Amino acid sequence: MFRSRKYFKSINFYFLILIILLSNLKLFSQNGVKKLYPSLYQKMQYEIGKIDFIGNESFSYGELMGVISSKPSEIGIMRYFYEEVNKNKSAPKLLKQSFRKILGPISENIPYYNKIQAVSDVESLWNFYNKHGFHDAVIEYNFSADTNKNINVLTFIIKENQAYHLSCINYLGLDSLTPDVIEKINNSKLLSLILHLMKV
Repeated sequence: MFRSRKYFKSINFYFLILIILLSNLKLFSQNGVKKLYPSLYQKMQYEIGKIDFIGNESFSYGELMGVISSKPSEIGIMRYFYEEVNKNKSAPKLLKQSFRKILGPISENIPYYNKIQAVSDVESLWNFYNKHGFHDAVIEYNFSADTNKNINVLTFIIKENQAYHLSCINYLGLDSLTPDVIEKINNSKLLSLILHLMKV
C-alpha cells in the first residue's frame, strides 16, 4: 500500500510533538521538597514510577515487594501521552484507540506515594529481616525523581548487618516430668520441624 507524503509528514509531526513533550516535562518543587514529577490527574500527588531496594543481598526483589504495601504505577508517562493525543483533534483514531486499550484496565487504580505508607513499609521490611535473623538490620527510604527516565522512584536503603542463627535450645524445668514425656519432647517431629525452620 502506497503512503502519501502527507501521511509521512503527519507521522513525523506526531514524533516531533512527543519529543517536545518529553523535553518540556518539568520537575515539581514545593517548599524545599525534593523535585518530583507530579501526577497528571492529581497535581499534588506523585505516582511511584519504580521501587528499588539497595543493599539487599539475602532476599529476592519479589520477596521484598511482597512485604511492602507501596506499589509502582503501571501507567507512568503513557497516560500523559494519551491525554495529549486526545486533545489533538487530528490525531488518528487508531492511535487514540490503542492508548485507550492499554490504559483502560489500569487507569482507575493509580497508586500514589504516601509518606505514612512508606514509613510503614520500612517497619514491615525490618520485621521481615528480624524474623529471618537480621536483628541489627537498618532500613531507610528515599523518594526522589529519576531525571533520566522522568519518573519518581521509591528507594529502600537496606543495611542487613549480621544474621543470627539459632545453634541450640536448652530446656529448663523438664526434670519434674517423667522420662517417657521428656523422650517424647526430644524426639518430637514438630520440634525438629521448628528447629529446622528457625535455622533457615
